[in-house]
Amino acid sequence: MSIPPRDIFAAEARRAIEMHDEWDSPHCFVTLHWDGQKLTAGTYACIMPDIHPNDYPGYMIKLAREDWERDPENPAYAYLLQIEAFGRLAEPGPEASAAELAQYHQDRLGRTFHQRADAEELATAWCADIHGRLWAATKRRSKPGEITEKFYPPGDPKGTPGGQMIRGLLAVAHGMGMMAHGLAGPPWMAN
Repeated sequence: MSIPPRDIFAAEARRAIEMHDEWDSPHCFVTLHWDGQKLTAGTYACIMPDIHPNDYPGYMIKLAREDWERDPENPAYAYLLQIEAFGRLAEPGPEASAAELAQYHQDRLGRTFHQRADAEELATAWCADIHGRLWAATKRRSKPGEITEKFYPPGDPKGTPGGQMIRGLLAVAHGMGMMAHGLAGPPWMAN
């Protein structure tokens, strides 16, 4: 199996976020297939607002399984999840008071960032492949045309972003790598 270069998935994440031109739209999940030369999209599913973010992992697993069952000779090589969210650029720094830190974490856990005066609306396309590589392309509603990109290699000592949706996306990709491509799973899946 040929391993696609990193820039192919980076370009796919960027393309997806460049095409995002309507805010407050449904999220989407896409299966990506690699034939050794080019990347193509398979299943494309809108994720409607009535699906809670905690349910995304199960939903992505279901869609990935259905995609594979439909075409077992062409298993997905990567998955893309595009979401909108509210957040801040960074957590409060060391100068923040205990009350500021507590409020920040309460807002994060309670999913109430959108109520904060300093909230930023973001759209991000996350792409994870069967090797555990993760890409993100993000734009802010307040800064049209500006896109930031980030790559997270597997086992990055700086870590990867958390949250149910991202962990679920990585788990779906790792699972397909193990089931359809015969790859060993990451150490955290061994237990």
